[in-house]
Amino acid sequence: VPLKQVGEACDATTHCQTSDFCNKNGNCQSYLSLKIGEQASENGPLENINFQCETLYTDAENNCQKPPYSIGQNASTPCNSDNDCPLSDGKYGKCACGFNADGNAYCLPAPGDPIFSRLKEILSTILKLNTNCHSKSRFSPRCHSIEERAKLLNDLLFYLKNYPLFQRAPTCFISTVSGFLSNPFLLEWIISHEGTTTTHATQTNQTTEPTQNNQKNQTGQNTKPTSN
Repeated sequence: VPLKQVGEACDATTHCQTSDFCNKNGNCQSYLSLKIGEQASENGPLENINFQCETLYTDAENNCQKPPYSIGQNASTPCNSDNDCPLSDGKYGKCACGFNADGNAYCLPAPGDPIFSRLKEILSTILKLNTNCHSKSRFSPRCHSIEERAKLLNDLLFYLKNYPLFQRAPTCFISTVSGFLSNPFLLEWIISHEGTTTTHATQTNQTTEPTQNNQKNQTGQNTKPTSN
C-alpha cells in the first residue's frame, strides 16, 4: 500500500511518508513543522523533546514551545538541587546524580542548549535520506540509507538521557559504556567538546560531527572529526 503524502488522511504515522507524521487532525504532516502552540500527536524520544515540533520542544501538554536554555550552568559545575539549574524561562532544570568519585550531581542539558542543535541537524539529515526506508524503520539503523546517521541519533539520545552519569566519570566507566554505543567516537567527541555544546553562551560555536573513520595524524594526535 503506498504511503500517504502530506495533507492526505491517515490513521497512524506509519501510514505516512517516512519524512512525515500523522498529526492531531488525522493528516500527514512533515516532521519539524509544528509551530509554537500547536500540539504534537505522539510523545517524543525524550521527555519534552519531540521530532514533530519545529523547535523540538514540547510542554507538559505536548504543545510545541520555545525551548528554554541553561543559564550559567555547564558540565564542569556540580549541582546540589534543581535550584542550581536555572533556565531562561524562569523555571529550573533537573539536577541528577552522576557516576564520579566525588559523588557530584550535574544539571541535565536544557532543550535550548546548543547540544540539541546537533540533535536537530542529525535528524534533519535523516529526514532527507530515509525515503527508501520501511515506514517502521524511518529512524532505525536497520535502514541502510540512514544506518550511520541513525546510529549517531540513537547514541546522542542515549547520552542526553544519561548526561549526568558521564560527567567526571572514571575512565573505566566511559570505556565500558562506549563499547555499547554504535559509534564510540561520538561519546569521546562530545565529552571533549563540552565547553562548546552545553552552554547557551557558546551557542554560535560550530563543531563537526564525528565518524568512525576518524584517524590519527602523523603527530599521533586525533584529527578533527569530519562529517560523513
